[in-house]
Amino acid sequence: SWGMLRGKSFLLQKSAKHFKRLIIEISKLDKEYWAIDADNYDDEAIRSLLKVKKVITDNLRGNREKASATLVTKIMLGVFGSVPALDKNFCTAFRLTKNLTKKVLKKIAAYYQNHRNEFDMSIRTLDFATGQETSRHYTKAKLIDMVGFVEGDRINRANR
Repeated sequence: SWGMLRGKSFLLQKSAKHFKRLIIEISKLDKEYWAIDADNYDDEAIRSLLKVKKVITDNLRGNREKASATLVTKIMLGVFGSVPALDKNFCTAFRLTKNLTKKVLKKIAAYYQNHRNEFDMSIRTLDFATGQETSRHYTKAKLIDMVGFVEGDRINRANR
């Protein structure tokens, strides 16, 4: 995500080599982690998501850096499509703190359940070069992420 490489992000000072250990550890995870989406956040899935959070946090750290919840969830969204990014806008829209916890995941699951008709409509991704629809579909977590980003931006702009 371009947002991970701007502003005061410690990643601006790192090369791609900084991610090597993280990429290796993610590649070792079972395929089950790629199947988790907001429509199946049961207790087992939540435990798995929190395990992935730990894998990312433990393997992203440098000597003094601390992986923020925003960065960790952006990676989880980008790699797995399994959770919304807990950025400023999303947390504003959903009235959440920036910490991926069981409580936060349950709140996202409840939001999905309350709006499942809208999120169960299959929305395809677009090909960057052509603008045409692809055969790939957005995950429900990504759609919830988009809703939270737009709504949070609207709220934050209104409060300026």
